[in-house]
Amino acid sequence: RLSDNHSSFDIHDLTEAEVRELIKDLEDQLWLNLNVDAELQKSVKAK
Repeated sequence: RLSDNHSSFDIHDLTEAEVRELIKDLEDQLWLNLNVDAELQKSVKAK
């Protein structure tokens, strides 16, 4: 009964501060991934 678990986490239950925190984490993660990507591409081209 997976749907029951999902309904217990509702974005609307979060406070604005928590949402901002969540978004910041996601952006940091994304930025990190983009940087890793760029580094990988550089090292691939260098070979």
